[in-house]
Parts: sequence; structure tokens; C-alpha cells
Amino acid sequence: MEKGFYEILGIQGSSTDKEIKQAYRRLARQYHPDVNKNDKSAEEKFKQINEAYEVLSDKNKRKLYDSYGPNWKQAEGINGDGFNPFTHSNMGFNFGGFQNINLGNMFDGFFGGRTQNRQSSYNQTKPKPSEVSVEVSLLEAFTGCQRIVKTPSNAKSVEVKIPPGVDNGSKIHINLSGTDVYLNIKVTPHHQYLRKGNNIYIDLAVPYYDAIIGSEKEVTTLSKKVMLKIPPESQNDQIFKLQGLGMPILGEQQKYGDCFVQLKSILPTSLSESEKEIFISLKSLREKPGVNNE
Repeated sequence: MEKGFYEILGIQGSSTDKEIKQAYRRLARQYHPDVNKNDKSAEEKFKQINEAYEVLSDKNKRKLYDSYGPNWKQAEGINGDGFNPFTHSNMGFNFGGFQNINLGNMFDGFFGGRTQNRQSSYNQTKPKPSEVSVEVSLLEAFTGCQRIVKTPSNAKSVEVKIPPGVDNGSKIHINLSGTDVYLNIKVTPHHQYLRKGNNIYIDLAVPYYDAIIGSEKEVTTLSKKVMLKIPPESQNDQIFKLQGLGMPILGEQQKYGDCFVQLKSILPTSLSESEKEIFISLKSLREKPGVNNE
């Protein structure tokens, strides 16, 4: 399916002129031929980016594109300053005395009766945009996924791609047979991972002695498993940052948020007598004068 101009720039249909320019500059640098020499796919992408920006940065062209989608150029020709035989009085034609003549019928005679059909095709209005709610899991939002959607105006179901990085409230613009369709994204919560923007938060349960003397623990992020080094005397609820292991940033290739791991110390239960004696000894040591009890 051919991408729309908003999707090419990785922006929403409601984006401001400033946001459009920022997206264009970022992508133009990324796919510029001087940076991607002998890369045909990057060259094609660069052309698409420039074409999208040329239209969306022009208020009139953008308005036509929002109304007519991929058919905006035809609409531009219709709405432009085309020849109008009834406004050019300096052409030397005098229609005086012919006020009751049906000019439409007269032109039908010249053009084989096709004027009315042409006019009616010009007056056809583009179908109103449709909105479809799409629910995805957090893992699907991370990897990107596909969905079968069906709009009220289209009897045929089609498969669409949901890009990585979508969040609650994200709107994905697609075009289905000339109809603009906006996919309203809802991301269902995950029992293990908490998402805040492009960042992910994880609770990591560790035995109290690992937090006290230090250790290494395996952490399962959305993309891979990593070993987290827990330094000695780490505190309960202390947070560690795993850079670049959060959610992909929508519309930005190879850019990710961060993953934050919060320690949850597990206090012991069912202590043996020997263990209790150790804690009593530790308590006595910590209460001695001159010992830092903070």
C-alpha cells in the first residue's frame, strides 16, 4: 500500500508547520544521497520525503491533499484558474439576445453530450474521513504489527501495518480506495512493564542481602535480556537506568526511549534462631557509638 505524505514524514495529520519542517529536516539529513552513497532505497526515500514536504509545507496544497488525498493534483487543476468561457468578455463573443438559451445544451451539441457527465464528475465530493479504533498490546506496539480493518464505507476488509512506537491516542493515517482513514490506537496495559511516554519501568525483586552486599541480576527488557549490576548498599526503590532499551520512538528509525529498573528488596520471613542471632549481633554493632546508622 502506498504511503501517505504524513506517514512518509512520520507525523500526524494535525501536525503544525513547525513540526512538519522539523520532521523534514531530520529525515532529509538521514536519507540524503551524500550520506547514503550508492543506496537506491535511501535515494528513493529521499525523493518521497521531498515530495511530501513540498505538498505539506504549502498551505494550499496541504488543504487539497487533506481533502482529496492522492487525487489532490487533479483537484488542484479543477480548483485552479482554468479557462472559463463565461468570464472572458474580451474574447469578442456577444451573447446578447440569447439569455434564454441553455448553454449547457449548446455545449452538449459541440462535445457529444458529455458536458453534463464531466461537470457531475467534477462536483463529486470526496468521501468523508473515517475513524477506526484499533487495540494493540504493549509488545505489539514495541515491534509493530498488522491488523485487519474495515471501515463503514468499505465492505472489503484490508490488512494495514501498525508501525512500532504507537501509543494511546496515536492516529495512523491511511488511504483506502480514495477514502482517508484514521486508525485510533489504544495500547493495552502490560502486567510487567509500565510505559510512560517512550520509557519503560520495571520492578526488580531482589533478596535484601543482595541489595546490601551487591550482586548481578538478569533483567528481561522488551528487546533482550541484560545483566544489571547492583552495587553494595543499594536502597529499596532505588532506580537504575538502561539507556536505549525502552520503546521505539514513533517515526524515528533506530531511536528508543530508556528502561528504568526499580529495586524491590525482599525482606525475610520465617527466620531460624541462628539467623535471628545474626541480626541481633548486627543491630548491636550498628547501635555502637561512632557507627554510621543512617
